[in-house]
Amino acid sequence: PASNALRRAIGEAHGIDSERIVCGNGSEELLDVVGRMFVRPGDEIVMSQSGFFQFAVVAARLGAELKRAAERDLVTTREGLAAAVTARTKLVFLAVPNNPTGTVIPTTEVKAMRAELPPHVMLLLDLAYGEYLAEADLAELTAWGMTQPNVILTRTFSKAYGLAALRAGWMVAPEQFTPGLNML
Repeated sequence: PASNALRRAIGEAHGIDSERIVCGNGSEELLDVVGRMFVRPGDEIVMSQSGFFQFAVVAARLGAELKRAAERDLVTTREGLAAAVTARTKLVFLAVPNNPTGTVIPTTEVKAMRAELPPHVMLLLDLAYGEYLAEADLAELTAWGMTQPNVILTRTFSKAYGLAALRAGWMVAPEQFTPGLNML
């Protein structure tokens, strides 16, 4: 369950401290793990209007209220996200690129969205399709996300590497959360 060898290999490949990496049975399992850590029944989860269906499944499993942020041309906007977040929001799911639309929120907008979120809200950046971003954008999002106290990055091997049946996903979380995330 600790996936020590895999965490070390991922850490070496991406220049990440392996202690900040959590592995799971695909990134979908990791979305559930994050949800269980931060959300309780009656809390809110925010996602984009046309975001990954698994985000809504997580909200339903947890008894959370799902709110969908408005989009413009199938891309979540800062205004739409800000309008969806309330004092009861605990988690925002944001896929970059978005699944299933394939649209991309510019890195500068992702950073601005995070800056506008209240400090009690965790932002989960689902980078399952991150390999389809420009290499510099993926590197920038990853480096930035690793410095933020309220950002978790999820990744998977199933999309770009055609390993869907393998079910191997991983995430990078702020170090204060990784012991708990590895226990869930």
